[in-house]
Amino acid sequence: MRKRERDNQKERVYAAERSLLSHAPISVWTAWDRNERHIRHLDAYYRRHPDLGCYDTSASRPEPELRPMTLPQVRSYVNDKVKSAWFQKTFTPWFGRMIVQTRKSNAGACCQLSGPTLSFPKWSRWPIVILHEMAHAVTSEYSAWHGSEFARNFITLVSHYLGTEAARELKAAFRKYRVDYRRSSNGTHRIG
Repeated sequence: MRKRERDNQKERVYAAERSLLSHAPISVWTAWDRNERHIRHLDAYYRRHPDLGCYDTSASRPEPELRPMTLPQVRSYVNDKVKSAWFQKTFTPWFGRMIVQTRKSNAGACCQLSGPTLSFPKWSRWPIVILHEMAHAVTSEYSAWHGSEFARNFITLVSHYLGTEAARELKAAFRKYRVDYRRSSNGTHRIG
């Protein structure tokens, strides 16, 4: 029976994520999708340049509070992503759904491949954490949990759902912490 690769870069992946959360604008990692982030950036731009006389989009909608999603919102967020044509095409063969459940302990979020089942304690229900767990679910069962295939899948999900700016920041953090996310031309792993 083939075994899963050894997970040699788990701590480096977590260090890269922590560094992102400590210095990146909070909206990059808390916005639920890139459209919301785009609207926030436009609002901020127009507030800095009132002389432009442009429409303030926040006047027609309340400013979202920075708080984690509820479990039903997480389920909806994940199911919408998994059902999308882009997701199905990008992560073929993928035929199914992901089960989302609460995690009663205050430990981290986790992905169990049976189902697959994604479990989130209340504090972890942010898009960046959800996409991290989704990347586990679409990574080969033989690849390391935080190996190069996982890292590539994570970057792909972040790029598509949170935007290229967020993906660029994630790649930069991966390079800084020497997280392997690319393959060389001869098929061996290399550091970003």
